[in-house]
Amino acid sequence: MGEHLEDEEVGSTAAGDLKLTVLSQATGYALRRAQMWSFRDLKARFKPHDISPAQYAVLDVVAENPGLAQARVAEALSIERARLVLMLDRLEERQLLVRVRSTSDRRTHELHLTDKGRELLAQLYKLWEEHERKIEELIGRDGQAALLKLLAPMQ
Repeated sequence: MGEHLEDEEVGSTAAGDLKLTVLSQATGYALRRAQMWSFRDLKARFKPHDISPAQYAVLDVVAENPGLAQARVAEALSIERARLVLMLDRLEERQLLVRVRSTSDRRTHELHLTDKGRELLAQLYKLWEEHERKIEELIGRDGQAALLKLLAPMQ
């Protein structure tokens, strides 16, 4: 489905045949490369729906926390507030979510998914599950669990 990354693309690097002695031993570099692969794969899977991985994350957080203030979404996802506002504008234009001024604090906007947003999120969730299964194929279920446990202190 879509243009997700094929097996031969998983290990490919922009470096090609260059020597990366220090970088190949650097944990941060390996984490970044893995994150880049994950982002590219999700982006390709979500492309037919014109949704980025960051937009998916926003929709997911709002779905799980209806009425959440947009500032809390920015904080939870480590997205700059100005960038989040632009993203919310786009999602709202597509009628996937609505911003409602809070009755308790008029400076705050609460976020809610629309029916259309919930329907799209259900489709995207299936694609996200495919992505997670691909990771499991690459590193195994135990490897996936171990990786999440190892990364937890950094989050």
